[in-house]
Amino acid sequence: MKVELNGIPIFAGNFDDLMKTLYQRIKGDQKTAVISANPEVLHYLISKNFKFDDEYIFIPDGIGTCLIVLVSKGKILKKIAGIDVFYEMLRSSGKLNLKLFFLGARDEVIKRAYANAIDKFNAKVVGYNHGYFDSHEEETIVDKINLLSPDVLFVGLGCPKQEEFIDKYKDKLNVKLIVAVGGSFDVLAERVKRAPRWMISLGLEWLYRVMVEPVRIKRLKKVLIFVARSILNF
Repeated sequence: MKVELNGIPIFAGNFDDLMKTLYQRIKGDQKTAVISANPEVLHYLISKNFKFDDEYIFIPDGIGTCLIVLVSKGKILKKIAGIDVFYEMLRSSGKLNLKLFFLGARDEVIKRAYANAIDKFNAKVVGYNHGYFDSHEEETIVDKINLLSPDVLFVGLGCPKQEEFIDKYKDKLNVKLIVAVGGSFDVLAERVKRAPRWMISLGLEWLYRVMVEPVRIKRLKKVLIFVARSILNF
C-alpha cells in the first residue's frame, strides 16, 4: 500500500491500515520509523536526497501531499496526521502495555504533556526529555532513552531537526517504533489548540496553524511554492 513520489514511498492505506501495520510491527519486533510527509518535510527529504530503508513509513500528513499525489499519480490518498497516530497510541498504550517516551518541546511544555498523558489517557509514559539540547548532548539522551527501554519513542523537534535525529540515531535506539510528531506535545500540553474538526475535515488545518501562529507564514510560502512546482512538473 504505497505510492512513490520523487523516490519516496508514501503510505497509501487509511488510518486503520496504518495502525494495524504499526501494531503488527511492534509485536513482531520489527523496528519502524514513521515520518509525517507533509509538503514541508517532503521538500526537505527531496532537497537533501534523504536515504531511507524499509524501516521507514512515510504517511501523507497534509492536503498538499495528497494533492501532489493525485495530480502526479492519479491516486487518491487519505490524509493521515501524525498527531492522530500520537493520540491513538496514547489511548491504547495501557491496554496494549506499550511503554512510551516523549522527546521534544520546551521543558515546561513536555512536563505538562507528560502529566496530561497520564492523567487523561492513563498512558504508560516511562520518560521524557525536552527538545532544546545541543548536538553534544544527543548521545546522553539516546542513552537515557535506551536505559528506560520504551516500545515507542515520539520525537517532536520540528522539521528538519526531528527527521535528522531519527535518521542519525534510529539504529542506536533500543525502541520498536519511532514517530515524528512535530508540535503534538504543545497540543497535548494545551499550550495550543488543534484546528476545529470542520477545518481538519476540509484539509485546512495548515491555514488554522498560520492564523494562530503568524510566524509560520514564511514557512508556508516555501511549502506553497514546492506544491505548485511539483504539480506543474506533471
